[in-house]
Amino acid sequence: MVEIILSTLSCVSLIACLVFITRFWFRSMKAYSQLVKYEYENLPEQWVKDGEPDGMFYWKAPKRSKNLLNLFVRSNPAMSLLPLLFSAPKWIEDHPEAQEHIKDMRKNALWWNIGVMGFAVLFVLILFISSLWVR
Repeated sequence: MVEIILSTLSCVSLIACLVFITRFWFRSMKAYSQLVKYEYENLPEQWVKDGEPDGMFYWKAPKRSKNLLNLFVRSNPAMSLLPLLFSAPKWIEDHPEAQEHIKDMRKNALWWNIGVMGFAVLFVLILFISSLWVR
């Protein structure tokens, strides 16, 4: 009976941890999408120079061809997000609103990564404690 209770509690705690940290991932993707939207609306030439990136939750690419393949194949927003976590483009220096978006994106990406590492530690601890309890 105690084993069932412990296993249920461990599963619930792991799920709660995942639910909690997932919100940071969504917030980071939202900030990235807002940054792409800001660039598209305020600096369209720069947006084109950057390869017409799509946000994770914001897609506004009027120049895309409308064939069936392009409805399913798009640029991968995660690949263009990664460089922004470590270095900001020059055009962001002159735009305070864009600076806020990139700060928000970086902050939430940091908390997401800390949470994933915490989840891994919690998972290992639960496995260790449960292996001790079974013996």
